[in-house]
Order: sequence, then C-alpha cells, then structure tokens
Amino acid sequence: MSILALVLLCAAASSLRAGAGEVKLLRVPDGGIQPQVVVGGDKTVHLIYLTGKPNKAEINYVRSRDGDATWSKPLGASTSEAPAIASGTIRGPHLAVGPSGIVHVAWMASPKAMMYARLPADGQAFDPPRNLVTVHAGLDGGGSIAAAANGRVYVAWHAPAKNPNGDEASRRIWLATSTDDGQTFSAERAIFDRPTGACGCCGMRLFAGKDDIECLYRGASDVTHRGLFLLASHDDGKSFAGSELAPMDLGVCLMSTVAFAADRDDVLVAWETLGKIFWGRIAHGDGTSVDRAIPATGNSKSQKHPSLAISPSRDVCLTWTEGTRFGKGGSLAWQVYNSNGEPVAQLGHADGVPAHSVPAAFCNEQGEFIILY
Repeated sequence: MSILALVLLCAAASSLRAGAGEVKLLRVPDGGIQPQVVVGGDKTVHLIYLTGKPNKAEINYVRSRDGDATWSKPLGASTSEAPAIASGTIRGPHLAVGPSGIVHVAWMASPKAMMYARLPADGQAFDPPRNLVTVHAGLDGGGSIAAAANGRVYVAWHAPAKNPNGDEASRRIWLATSTDDGQTFSAERAIFDRPTGACGCCGMRLFAGKDDIECLYRGASDVTHRGLFLLASHDDGKSFAGSELAPMDLGVCLMSTVAFAADRDDVLVAWETLGKIFWGRIAHGDGTSVDRAIPATGNSKSQKHPSLAISPSRDVCLTWTEGTRFGKGGSLAWQVYNSNGEPVAQLGHADGVPAHSVPAAFCNEQGEFIILY
C-alpha cells in the first residue's frame, strides 16, 4: 500500500470527538489482521499486522513518525518458508522495539519453529528469520517477545518438557535470551519449576518493564485447572518467581490472549476469565500479583482478546472483542478509565472485527487513544 493510500485510510478512520483522552478507531492497513503496536522512546509508532492466507500469513511492518497521520511503506518480516499462522487468533506474531530503535518480531511458524527476525534502526529490510527452538518443540499457542532497555531481548514459548506430543500438564515455559540486541540467542531453558502445565492453544505474553521482566500465561494442570500465572524476574531473566493471578476451572482450552501496557510508574495487565475481561496494575514488590482486578464494563459474556493503552494523564483505554470465535469475526468494545480504575466515558462499540483478529491500542502525542482493528 502506498503512503498516500495509508494517509487516506487514516483520514477515513472513525473519530469520536478527537482530543485528549478521546478514542479514534483505525482499520489496519491493507485489510490486515492481528495488529501489534509499540510506541518507541522517540514516539515513533511501530505496527505489525498479517495479510494473506490464515495458515500461511505474511507479517507486514510499518512505522509512523507523526502519531498515526502517515505510515511508511510496508516491509515484510516473514518468508514463504517461515510464514505466520493467523488461524485461531493466538499463534500470530509479537512485536518489541529496543531502546536504540531496533525492531524485533517473533512468531510461531510450525510446532517446531519459533521464528525471530530483526530490523536494524531505520533499516530497509529485516534480517533473515531464525528458528530459536533448539530442543523443546511442540509449540501450539504461539509465543512472545520483549526487549529491555539494556539491549537484552527475550523470546518465550510453551512446549512439553520431553515428548513434543506430550499433554498440556507437561508443558513448560521456555525462554531464549539475547544480550546483544538480537544478534545471537542462548538455547532455551525452563523458567518456572512449579508444575502448572500450559493451556495448549492459549496465547502468552512477555513484557520488559523498567526494572522487571514479566510473563503471563495460562496453566493446565490436571486437565481442568486453567488459571493464569504471572511470573516476574528482577535479575535480567536469570530467575523468575510466580503466582496464580486468576484461578479458573475449565475442561477445555479457552483460546485466550492477554495484554500488557506501562507508563513511568506502573505495569498493567489484562486477561480473560470465562468470557469476561479484567485488568489491573501489577503490585509493586514481587511483581506477581495485581493491586485489584477490575472487570471490563458491560454485560457481554463473550469478551475476548484485550489490549491496553495509557495516556500521559494516566487514563487507561481497555479494548476487547465480543462475539468472536474460531474463524468468525465480531465486534469491538472499549472503555476509558481514570487512574483510579473508574469509567470516565460511555462504553464504546463498533462492528467489523475480522475473523482471526484482535485489537491493538496506543496513545498518540495529542493524548488520543488510537484503536487499530
């Protein structure tokens, strides 16, 4: 898509009384799905999204240096030999941006391949993707990536400890670490000794905060125990502590995703429990719990796939989907909250979330919340 076409697309976005704390809706370029967005330290907005066939999707990357008014020409991160998987919503690519502007993308290409590709700052093409799985194959729910301020990059996924075809209770979280901005990675290692298992087709998420590395995933011990576990590392990923954030009993996979966001003081998380979205601020200290779980506004029992954004005034925009399921699109919902977790505007709704997709939110320099869907 040309820059002009992207400008026109942005101009056609639905704007709701645009201004500080207000919400603007923006369709993903090229009719893409599964947007992932990161705002860099220089305020550049970085965006990846998928196009093509659900089982052999292409990862496209664009950036905007003016908030969301214009976007660069798309660059491809994946290859035909290492495509992304859009099917099921939870296996798609994740995005991280290092302090020097290096772009990092990780995605599941097959049960045996957790792929990684990097784009040097202001680079014109991604480096060829690499498979970071050395021993522990058996991916199902995708994986995640985080980039810390010290140049470390973390890529994680869940897979059985021994047999790639092992059951969910045998799954563990595996972490590969780079200390040189993604040029090289260590072999993967397990990061949590507690036998939680991992829900096979539920997504997970890594996040690099100011001081900590956070990991959020859904367990699966004894088939029915599928609570969410929040892990935290205070020593550059060398060791992790963790606790169960949101207990849940269910005999089948929920196919859920989770989200992180942060400002100068706090890290926020959002998750799903049995068709209801919750969010909260991670408690200072051990980093493995939230101060309180705040339920999303509304009575829908089909809330899924949350995304979070924070404004300079510490308002929070929580967005999610409703009515989506495997191979079926649905609607978008959002709510703005103040720093105390209280709703400050009406609950918003819009139709048109495509099949296999999720929303992504960020706050621009004008204090507007932008929701890509």
